Amino acid sequence: MRLYYHKTDGGAEYLCSNNVKRTDEGSFNSRYIVRIDGNIKEDAELFVNEEKPKKEYFCPKCHNKLTFDKDKVSEEYFGACLRCDEDFYKFEV
Repeated sequence: MRLYYHKTDGGAEYLCSNNVKRTDEGSFNSRYIVRIDGNIKEDAELFVNEEKPKKEYFCPKCHNKLTFDKDKVSEEYFGACLRCDEDFYKFEV
């Protein structure tokens, strides 16, 4: 399994099983998260998220994150891009 590094503004360091889309940065939306506190061989702590990571969907045209707000998505569509002002079916994203 590949792990992705993430360092918070406060200086805490983590290794995450998922990355932020289109980057090598670790994401807290991961199943496995290792908190590194000092020596990685002695002071690392593993957290296992039993919930399935939430999948994010992006516009196939501009790569903006899609919204699923029923007031903004046309009937029978899966999601909408607010930047492109376009709706998409699930198989399109």
